[in-house]
Amino acid sequence: QTRELPLLGRNPYALGLLVPGVRTALGMNNLVTDVFSTSAVSISGGRNNMNSFLLDGAPNTSPLLNQPVMFATVDSVAEFKVETNSFGAEYGRSAGGVFNVVTKSGGNDLHFTGYEFLRNRVLNANDSFANSAGQRQPFRLNQFGATLGGPVALGRLYSGRNRTFFFFLFDGQRYLL
Repeated sequence: QTRELPLLGRNPYALGLLVPGVRTALGMNNLVTDVFSTSAVSISGGRNNMNSFLLDGAPNTSPLLNQPVMFATVDSVAEFKVETNSFGAEYGRSAGGVFNVVTKSGGNDLHFTGYEFLRNRVLNANDSFANSAGQRQPFRLNQFGATLGGPVALGRLYSGRNRTFFFFLFDGQRYLL
């Protein structure tokens, strides 16, 4: 379901803006190419640098900027949850909120997806000031990639079901501002 939501830049941390009590900080940007402002949100009145980020249950918070160290793409996210208040003691390192992201792990069936999202000056609308000056905005953003997940063919146990899986993701970006 997260892949089908309209996310500018396909940044999964922007899903936190759908949660009550979450407010964007000044300069919030959803483009994944801008790693310094993609996750600056205030949760339940806390400051925007008091949030904690977890990836598959492990800490994923940069101590310098208090932002995620690794940005999971939308196609690799299996679960996304934002804890805003009254969270348990296992999330005790946060005065704001907790972003908990669980990534995909593959399965018993082979799955492949490919995608490309393109924004360029031919397909985008031009603003009125550029139109009056006879100019076009040169913004181009191309996000593309593929995923592959499935079972490891070795060691089939328990009536033909695998116990070991793989999941690979390639995500590329090309942009011109």
